[in-house]
Amino acid sequence: MVTVSLIHSSWLHLLANLSKQILLGILLERKYGSFRIVIVYWLSTVGAVLLCAMLADSREGGIGASGAIYGLALFFTVERLNAIKTNSDHRLFILMQLILFIVFPTTITISMAAILGINVGHSAHFGGGLVGCVFGIGMLGCPCSCPSNNNDCDCQLTYQWIAFIFLFVYFVFTFTIFFLMDAPDVLWI
Repeated sequence: MVTVSLIHSSWLHLLANLSKQILLGILLERKYGSFRIVIVYWLSTVGAVLLCAMLADSREGGIGASGAIYGLALFFTVERLNAIKTNSDHRLFILMQLILFIVFPTTITISMAAILGINVGHSAHFGGGLVGCVFGIGMLGCPCSCPSNNNDCDCQLTYQWIAFIFLFVYFVFTFTIFFLMDAPDVLWI
């Protein structure tokens, strides 16, 4: 289930995922350490694989680390939106970081996939991104504005608890449904 992110369909696929992983991974690891980012990465991978297995045709395999990359991207987005809330002097710079590190590479990847006619596992991207976003809210707090405009307000703790409870429920449901599904018939083995 986890090793699917180590396999890629082509060198271009591997290069695109590695470039985004290096771009986001270095930024996030410097701030939060390798251990936390590995947790985000692997939870996003598992969330992507489970959602892809449940929603996609079970005879079509999904490969690549794109779900984990989307998890890192949305974790980074939550982190930067929280930074906008606390650093009012640097809002334009933080917004430029979001455009440079999230919007621009994603636009290039989507355009290349459309031009080359590559089959994309949208459910895996959604699953990984959902886990990364919810884990980011759980770890860093919600990027919404609190009435007191600080991170110590009571609503942030509530949002963090709700995020972790949602993440737990998501994994319980997806694991349960995943293991209750019938295994597909594989004819090529």
